[in-house]
Amino acid sequence: MLADVHIVGPNAVAPGATSYGVVVQVSSGPIALSRLVVDAGDGAAAAAGASGQSATQTPAQTGGTGGNGNEFSTTCDNTSRGAGGVAGTNVLVGGGQGNGGAGGAGGTMDTDCSILTPNFDATAGLTGDNAAVFSAGVFGAGGSGGSANAGGCNSGVGTPGANGLPGRISNGAGGAAGTGSQLVASWWGANAGAAGTLGLGGGGGGGGGGGGGCDDGTDAHGAGGGGGGAGGARAVSAGAGGAGGGGSFAVFATGSTVAITASTLTGGTGGAGGQGGQGGAGQPGGAEGPGGLHPGASAAGQGGAGGHGGHSGGGGGGQGGFSYALYSFSSTLTQSGNVLRAGVAGAGGGAGPAAGADGQPGAVGVAGQAGTAAVCAATDAC
Repeated sequence: MLADVHIVGPNAVAPGATSYGVVVQVSSGPIALSRLVVDAGDGAAAAAGASGQSATQTPAQTGGTGGNGNEFSTTCDNTSRGAGGVAGTNVLVGGGQGNGGAGGAGGTMDTDCSILTPNFDATAGLTGDNAAVFSAGVFGAGGSGGSANAGGCNSGVGTPGANGLPGRISNGAGGAAGTGSQLVASWWGANAGAAGTLGLGGGGGGGGGGGGGCDDGTDAHGAGGGGGGAGGARAVSAGAGGAGGGGSFAVFATGSTVAITASTLTGGTGGAGGQGGQGGAGQPGGAEGPGGLHPGASAAGQGGAGGHGGHSGGGGGGQGGFSYALYSFSSTLTQSGNVLRAGVAGAGGGAGPAAGADGQPGAVGVAGQAGTAAVCAATDAC
């Protein structure tokens, strides 16, 4: 029997530690607690989750500039044209999936210079190449070539080659909130938040369409479209979840038979859950390559910019600490003439911040519980 004592539980100090006033664990016989005053100490705030590791912040390779067009007098020329700009590449994105598309070549000033079947009509620019990873009309697709002899082409204002589409961006998700608690070796602990997830490597931009040739005035061949920039590498790691806050229990019993009479039990304040770690930033994508110069012909398209590497998600905040005057698991409790006073629940941990303007933060941790008495239903789900 324990009787006629005023017990003040110590405030927990270590991050996420729990304060206990009286602990009864796996007693071999009935334990009697009589005429006690037990004031639980406060649980400790939990540690924050570690931040995710960012990829290098040096931008990925820029797409190349398209070759220049030209305007000059000649009998026939069906071979001269501005070359398409080279695609940006990035060895940090696996499997070549961050590579952009090359620009399309410009159109020629004549179609066929053979003696038997000459054709002096200009030709259209060529379509830019798709990036290694693309979706038509969405990301990474090459731009169409400009049409031949477009109205106003000699003044440079005809229908240009189309721009390539920017590369894919796919960020990781934020971590889930810490929720609930468990018993580990018969001691209580709040659950940590979940880590965020990794994104994907950025996709390359599509190549720009070549400019069309022009027969208006002095003949001109078209300029090449710009190359698509390379996609960036994804973040190396994600934000970790915040740890669970410490609990506060005046009387804590597991696997025991306990009789409590004429006692006053008061819970303290649960510790706050830890904040989730910030997500890591992906590598910036490479810039788009411009089309070449186009004297006497319509413009070529520019390549698409490479997508930045996926930002990893921020970690979820930890569960806030519980506070109860009386808390038990797998125990038989009898009470008579007691006063039980609830404590204060610990706040849930803050969300792990997002990386970059479009990254995903973690979820805010769940606030703790507080009350006069509660029973843990299972060791892994209190």
